[in-house]
Amino acid sequence: MHHVFVETNWVVAYTAPAYLRMPAALALSEKAAAGEISLHLPAICLSEARGPVRTNSHPRKPADHVRKYLAWATAEEKLSTDDDATVRRVLDQYESQFAAELQDLDERLARLRQLQPWDKKGLRKEPLSALYNSAHVSVYDNFSMEDKTPGWPDRSLPHTPQS
Repeated sequence: MHHVFVETNWVVAYTAPAYLRMPAALALSEKAAAGEISLHLPAICLSEARGPVRTNSHPRKPADHVRKYLAWATAEEKLSTDDDATVRRVLDQYESQFAAELQDLDERLARLRQLQPWDKKGLRKEPLSALYNSAHVSVYDNFSMEDKTPGWPDRSLPHTPQS
């Protein structure tokens, strides 16, 4: 079995707005679910992904540039008012879709966080631990991978359980 270590960029590609989600990120998840690969994900990536998804995919800046062009092109009579209106409708739809996707971002990330297979005390959460192990997915917080957790290569244990 192949082991694939993913990080924040994968979480961003997986949780981005629908029109920006990368098929390769979705395919990795599907391969892990099918038992073809073992996916390893540092838990911190779930928190780190929120910022890049919110800022890097925001349509405001490119949409504003297009609106400036529309104003110029219409004034210079290089663009009809009908074309201007059509493009502005599309930009409004684009921004509305992004706003709706952003509202769902926290929920999508929360669903991934809820899937963390241990609780605040570091104790295994069942059936999540068993499900992760059978799906060949790792969520871990042992970033150095030097200290193996008890039961290694069990994919669902935190680095150091707290009492």
